[in-house]
Amino acid sequence: MPIQQTRKKTQKDNLDMNNSKPSKLLSTTEIVALSLKKTPQKKEKRFKNLGLLAVLFGFMLVLVLISDITIKALPAFGQHWVQLDIDYKSDWLNIEETSPETLLAEQLKKLQTFAKF
Repeated sequence: MPIQQTRKKTQKDNLDMNNSKPSKLLSTTEIVALSLKKTPQKKEKRFKNLGLLAVLFGFMLVLVLISDITIKALPAFGQHWVQLDIDYKSDWLNIEETSPETLLAEQLKKLQTFAKF
């Protein structure tokens, strides 16, 4: 009895899937193949599209991150110059005005006395 019920259901399913007259009894593999061809596989397409969207979104975030780092780092490679006029007044700094040659001679004497020890 169960075999006959299965055959009746299969024939009824064949009528629904093909929307035509039942030609002959189809095997389970053929029924599955027909159902896969007929249905649009919406869930699979949606999963594939969402996966592609997720990958593209990830690449976009990486590009935003790299561009943000680059934009913030570019000013570090610039070269800037500042020119200031500074008036060194000896009375403010408590130093004596001497020529560079005199200063060099004094430093040389200090170095010679240091080198003796």
